[in-house]
Amino acid sequence: MFHSELLTIFPNSQHQALENSRKEAIALSLENNGELGLLISKVGGFGYFPKDETYPVNSDGQPLRLLAQLNFSELPPLKDYPTKGLLAFYIDEFDGLLGCDFENPLNRVGYKVLYFPECDEELAYSKGELEDLFRRFSEIERYPVVNEEYQLIGTLENQYVTGDSVEFEASYKSEFYNFFEKAYPDPDEAESKMEELFDIDISSPNSIGGYPSFTQTDPRIRMPEFKDDQLLFQLSSTDYGNDVQVIWGDSGIGNFFIHPTDLVNQDFSKTWYNWDCY
Repeated sequence: MFHSELLTIFPNSQHQALENSRKEAIALSLENNGELGLLISKVGGFGYFPKDETYPVNSDGQPLRLLAQLNFSELPPLKDYPTKGLLAFYIDEFDGLLGCDFENPLNRVGYKVLYFPECDEELAYSKGELEDLFRRFSEIERYPVVNEEYQLIGTLENQYVTGDSVEFEASYKSEFYNFFEKAYPDPDEAESKMEELFDIDISSPNSIGGYPSFTQTDPRIRMPEFKDDQLLFQLSSTDYGNDVQVIWGDSGIGNFFIHPTDLVNQDFSKTWYNWDCY
């Protein structure tokens, strides 16, 4: 359903552009359901990893940690995405920057995105075997984004371009702040409209596809070679007390991006990653 609150924020002349930006995504909720199986869609914990694949490690030989995995067979179907198989996201928790090279996002030494079209748990590492990979590094400081494991539950939702991003400039032919300054010449009114926009829950903070959110700026703006890449997966800091906690630095957000052609071809080898925080 069209988000009626947006109509009061965007000027009438931009309502059609707003409507045209509507895009379907999978909103993800996180649930603490105790210990989860190796094939479940989840964040944190240990996931499915076949023994005939080389487990990803950083430049010091330390194992990367599962950030999240998506089992498409238990998620709603989404255009251009696989309908089966498992997509896993690994990052370097031994690194204070969590494996992200902000100057060169194509440097994937500190993170890996792996797609397994077919999954056979009998041919995969057990949870105990995966725990053994980390045991000899137990004395080394880590910077975990997720300390526990939480099940991911997906539901379809419509999203709209409303945040400062390359999609905003493409949809409204204007940079975010310039857009509101031109639409509302009164500086106080422009600021008020932007605050209204920031305060409403337009889309899920955790999603597959859709439009990205940032606490700082869209990295694609300063790296135009990636301007056509779209959001693949987003995981935001979440704090539900003792039930669910996901922390990127100071209440940050992690984004994974992919070129649309690679997504259609189910080629996740060129996926890149960014995170930011306050």
